[in-house]
Amino acid sequence: PWFEESRLMMISALRYDPGQLRFVQELIQTLIYRDPDNYLLWLEKGLTEHANGHERKAQIALQKAIDLGFENGRAYYFLAITQANQNMVEDAEASFYRSISLSPFNAYTHNYFGYWLIEQNRNLDEAKVLIQKAINRQPNNGAFVDSLGWVYFKLGDLDKALLFMERAATLIPDDPVITDHLGDVYWALGRKDEA
Repeated sequence: PWFEESRLMMISALRYDPGQLRFVQELIQTLIYRDPDNYLLWLEKGLTEHANGHERKAQIALQKAIDLGFENGRAYYFLAITQANQNMVEDAEASFYRSISLSPFNAYTHNYFGYWLIEQNRNLDEAKVLIQKAINRQPNNGAFVDSLGWVYFKLGDLDKALLFMERAATLIPDDPVITDHLGDVYWALGRKDEA
């Protein structure tokens, strides 16, 4: 009776190990063959494919999990990411909104969606609101603080950008993205040596 559950735990534990990818994929396919309408199996397939950079396969599996009844914010969050990574802008945006509507308190969805909007250089005011909601939930999350600093940088408010970027660098001092962003803010402020 515990066969499927134990295999799901193995999949979850091994999905990030490139040396185990083929084994994990075969295990998932075996489970899906035995129980093709189990949305948890399709979710695990989607998460595994996403973790290994197979975004199209991940998207198909995640959509299948949703179609089979796994209608929750987590599924839509990962679906949105796979769509964003494939430059499916409208689909990704719809999936992010659906994720937020189903899981309105998930700070990671708010931050990821906001940061994605920044990287696309659009809807920056909305991005700021989304990221602020994430920070309201997790004020000491350095990645979220970095995102807020980055949106202020993109909006041209360098003083606020500096405030948040320096805080982010304090929270996660060895993160290369945060360090890069902080350097960009220093450079824009004319503080070339610090940059």
